[in-house]
Amino acid sequence: MIRWTSDEIENILNRLDEMGLPFGKGYEFSRENGRLKRIGQGGFAYVYEMCSRRFGKKPYALKILGFSDTHADSEIFKDEVSVQNSVALFSYQESKNVVKISDHTELWLIFGEEDDLISVEREKPEKMPRNCIKLQFVLMERLTPVIGRNLSGVPVVTPEALAGGDEKEIIKIALHIGTALKLSHERKVLHRDVKLENVFYSEKEKKYKLGDFGIAKQTEDGFAGTRAFTYGYAAPEVRGTPGNDRYDHTADIYSFGMMLYVLANKLRFPDSKSYSVNSEAQYKKGYVVPVPDNESISPEFYKIIAKACMYDPADRYQSMKEMLADIEALKFPEKIRYRVKNKNQILVAGNALLVIGIIAWKLILAPNLEPDMSFAEYLFLAGCIGKGVLNYLKRKQGLVDFVMFCIGVYLLSSTGFSWVMLLVMLWMVLSSGVSSGYVGGCVLLADLVARMQRLTGAAMDVNAGQGWIAITLISVSVILLYEYVLISVTDIGQNGFKWYIKGVYRAIYALFYIFCIMCGAMEGVSSKSLSKLFGARIADMIMSVDLLKVGVAGLVFCAIWTIGEKVEKRRKRVDPGDGHGNIPQM
Repeated sequence: MIRWTSDEIENILNRLDEMGLPFGKGYEFSRENGRLKRIGQGGFAYVYEMCSRRFGKKPYALKILGFSDTHADSEIFKDEVSVQNSVALFSYQESKNVVKISDHTELWLIFGEEDDLISVEREKPEKMPRNCIKLQFVLMERLTPVIGRNLSGVPVVTPEALAGGDEKEIIKIALHIGTALKLSHERKVLHRDVKLENVFYSEKEKKYKLGDFGIAKQTEDGFAGTRAFTYGYAAPEVRGTPGNDRYDHTADIYSFGMMLYVLANKLRFPDSKSYSVNSEAQYKKGYVVPVPDNESISPEFYKIIAKACMYDPADRYQSMKEMLADIEALKFPEKIRYRVKNKNQILVAGNALLVIGIIAWKLILAPNLEPDMSFAEYLFLAGCIGKGVLNYLKRKQGLVDFVMFCIGVYLLSSTGFSWVMLLVMLWMVLSSGVSSGYVGGCVLLADLVARMQRLTGAAMDVNAGQGWIAITLISVSVILLYEYVLISVTDIGQNGFKWYIKGVYRAIYALFYIFCIMCGAMEGVSSKSLSKLFGARIADMIMSVDLLKVGVAGLVFCAIWTIGEKVEKRRKRVDPGDGHGNIPQM
């Protein structure tokens, strides 16, 4: 084994840099005061800064394994990089909370008798020379480690808000890293080394990112055996079981919960006075983490952390999705936590009412409407729905956009150019997919109802006086779906969300229904006067609908909706704990 000094390592890397290695002439090592810029060292790896020659000196972090004669088997190394790349790509489409790997490679360095570099091979030599080392390189985005040590060796945390133990900032890192873990587990990947040392912060994006999937495991059934772990962060079943025993994603949840606890407890492990584990206490059977020594940590947040850190895996959260739902509820003001918790029910109810409303609109207000669409138009609308589905699943929509654009150009050229059609087509293609998907779905649903009418011979004469039902259902569905959009935003500081918190949107909904009541109750309102305000077509539709019933039904819906939330909020005020910050039996 060759023991390399810092100067020798730098000389070797300088030689590789001159040879355009390890990643070609597009990258070079960064330098500071004439020396290579080393940005980290820990365990068995050295980390240096590299920069791109093509993209304005964009900085990267280069992790190097092998100088301490410790590296992974080549196949394991490739698998580890592949796992992180796959999760990072999945995360990039949804949340960008996983450190992205730009490139990786292995090199075999052959030295002479006096340790001078003779040659570099990209493939393992058939006959290994005596003086030969294998180096493994991983090029990643350059980020700031969340935890480091100052000159005195004392742990320090970045950014400042996180170092101060602020609950809002800890919740932020919990949501970011928790989302990365959720995506990993959905792909049956266990990280197995969740800790502060493997979390990084992007000052530019204001995001926390999970990195170092060095001992991560891609599983077939969600279970893995013990390979390596970090004391304090490792779950009891990982630390204390033989290598052949198996554990699942709840071990990651334990490590994640312990990471949050350490942050909440001012960089101290449970029942410890420093950033070092008290194994005797923490790994005692049935152990429950004590309340953090931090006044800013709420009892609700403590209960979430404590549940994640339960000794028995069956007592913990059984999925990151479940834990994130509770953490996300803390992110929002108390007055809307009920809505956040039940946002999926809001989405389901909104979609269901929209479907029923469109069917009712077709049967009652437009019974004789029979869409006459070409095959190309059906394809275009199907593309709109596809965009909506891909948007919901956080998938790329480039191919669908291109196909829709081509079909749209064909429709414009074959049916006659129209500026209105051009604008509608561009909106459908360029929109995120949610709104255009709903429009496409509604049109196809109306067409389906028309076809069913023809097949069944259903009477076209339907009582138009019941049109208020369709209008009410559609308006309520729009309210619910917009509510879901607002409570699903990632940044609660957005101005629109601030107005939502203040109840402005609900006031607008109520005023709309009050306006409907006033219009329905007013006598002598003529179609002519309404035409001046809204136009002839809209005026005719308004005159055919009983707006009084729309307004009354809508206000009743708003009242029941609000009362239900008030009751739930009052019920939640009863603390399920024992009054001492201890969590209930789970």
